[in-house]
Amino acid sequence: MPNFRTIPQLAGACLIAAAASGCVTGGLSSLAPSNMMAAFRPKPKIEGPAPLEVPDELKNERDLTLKYARWMVEIGNLQEASKKYDELLNRNPNDVDALIGHARVDDLTGRTQHAEAGYRKAVELASSSIAAQTAMGQFYAGQKRWAEASEAFNKAVLADPGDRAARGRLAESLVHRGDVEGALPHYMRLCDEAEAYYRVAVILRAEGRLNEAEAQLKIALAKRPQMPEAKHLLAEVSRARTTRGNAPGVLPASHTSQSSAGRVDPIPVVTPQDGAPRGGILGQPSFRAGHSIAG
Repeated sequence: MPNFRTIPQLAGACLIAAAASGCVTGGLSSLAPSNMMAAFRPKPKIEGPAPLEVPDELKNERDLTLKYARWMVEIGNLQEASKKYDELLNRNPNDVDALIGHARVDDLTGRTQHAEAGYRKAVELASSSIAAQTAMGQFYAGQKRWAEASEAFNKAVLADPGDRAARGRLAESLVHRGDVEGALPHYMRLCDEAEAYYRVAVILRAEGRLNEAEAQLKIALAKRPQMPEAKHLLAEVSRARTTRGNAPGVLPASHTSQSSAGRVDPIPVVTPQDGAPRGGILGQPSFRAGHSIAG
């Protein structure tokens, strides 16, 4: 057998053999040494589609069940939500998220005592949890138990002073319980001074505390004379005082406060508790920013 020592010799031999056998159909250039070398180069690796990876959040059965239960609450299927929360609590009786969720379902279905017990257990297990303290505060606020609501919201703000939602709820609850001076610093952390006084006035007006509402609105307008929402509410309060002799008045449920930036924040409409003094629970200690709130 011939011993071809070089690539060109090998290419030439292949060319002669191919020509002799009649296999050359694309011209002799296809068998040039450079093309012959290409035949020996490694072929590029053809990769198929990457395997599908299941996101981590879909691998956790507990999280999936929790999200499903919350969705059931959103669409109003409380029976199914309760069933799923029960499953979670059977696996782990100290699951704080499941406790909060189940308590919420109990609250929505009128099982008030069970709801309060669930919220209490959640905050006992996770006293520094914003979610647990906020849920507890909202439960109390729904029952107009403003002193307890403000305590819970205060703990939520202590856990995270930067949580604007918790601070706003704390400010509202303080106004409801009669501690306007304690509420104002919190509102001023969320908006300018004029709007802070206006927000306080909206709550006072909703409770029928017309004299106090009027005073807050006048301060708001002194700080920002061109504040149409404050002017409108002040005129309404003045009319109410004239026509009702300063009797309690309640705004429609659709009443809202509007900031200078155009943001509309719903203000819950409440009526004073039976037997409560018009000025709120003034005998209770206040939770003011400078005393109890970090940051």
